[in-house]
Amino acid sequence: MTNNKNNKIKRTFVKDQAYNILHEQIINGNLKPYTQLKIADLSEELGISRTPIREAILKLENEDLVISKANQWTMVAPIKVERLKDIYHLVYELESFALRENFSKIDDKFIDKLGAINEEIKIQHMKENIMAVIELD
Repeated sequence: MTNNKNNKIKRTFVKDQAYNILHEQIINGNLKPYTQLKIADLSEELGISRTPIREAILKLENEDLVISKANQWTMVAPIKVERLKDIYHLVYELESFALRENFSKIDDKFIDKLGAINEEIKIQHMKENIMAVIELD
């Protein structure tokens, strides 16, 4: 066996797995803004103890994806329009840069492919399949 550090198996913790599941559920819209999150229910649903759920929720709270009031409630955070405005500016800059750097590679075949992708985005949007829309975009 080679002595390569990249071959090491990465340990994942239950709290990280819980975080990944909840994060994905929030991002893909399965857990909508203002949805109440009950630690006991999540613990039972994921088949893990409450501690990793609490740790995952704290991490989500630090990312402003979850809000809570101590000993009262925890819920998926509402979408803040102000934050979206900041993100759109960044997306605009990144997409402009990508176009400038790759404009010479755009041909009719590429444009046809983009047209097909846009049609699929419309279809997935009508089906309310948000993750598919995001991936296609």
